Amino acid sequence: MIGPGAILFFATSLAFHSAATPAAVITLMIGIGVGASLISTPASVHVAEISPAAHRGEALGGVLILTTCGHSAIYGFVPLYALDHGQGILLSWFFGVYAVWMFTCRALLRGVSDRVGRTQVLVPAMVMLIAGYACLALPPTAPSFVAAALCLASGSSLLYPTIIALVADRAPAAERGLAIGTIAGAWDVGIVIGSAVVGFVVERAGFGPGLMVGAATAAAGLLVFVTGERRRAAAGPYGR
Repeated sequence: MIGPGAILFFATSLAFHSAATPAAVITLMIGIGVGASLISTPASVHVAEISPAAHRGEALGGVLILTTCGHSAIYGFVPLYALDHGQGILLSWFFGVYAVWMFTCRALLRGVSDRVGRTQVLVPAMVMLIAGYACLALPPTAPSFVAAALCLASGSSLLYPTIIALVADRAPAAERGLAIGTIAGAWDVGIVIGSAVVGFVVERAGFGPGLMVGAATAAAGLLVFVTGERRRAAAGPYGR
């Protein structure tokens, strides 16, 4: 599945250079989505199956960096926010720091969830995302953009690989593909819905409140995760 997915992804990416109508762009986006789905989930499942449980988080973080770099597009409103305040020069700081720090965190912290535990990594990662979005909601300045980039890169670099590793740990072997596919699909759905909601708020209330939506939803995600983990612990080893 990975080979055909890579070919489809590559071909549709090249075809964007000749797309001249909205219908063509939409069609190519479908191809991009199918190609990405054929790459991401099978690759994650394969690595989860062949890697030792003690190093599963580290192994998936070597793989998933290739599939999560494109998620920085979720910050598409940041350039508009900076330009709206006449601070376009700050964009190089934000995206430069974000990219460098995300790769650095992935390299240095690639096995941290294997050593200290999934929950012990996921909670701080979510807190960092909340702080990052809150910094973005401030009037754009060099300090606020750098702080946002550091927080968002730290949280993003740890969140997705650790969630996938946690799902791989808990899912029965026969259902691991379904479980990882579900969590990967939820990630993509969240981005689509979040972009629409943020855009709606930005249009009516401004960039600051719109970017605070990210902080609010991340906080809600943290609450749901912590609540679920507590219920799971209370249910005992035989609880679902």
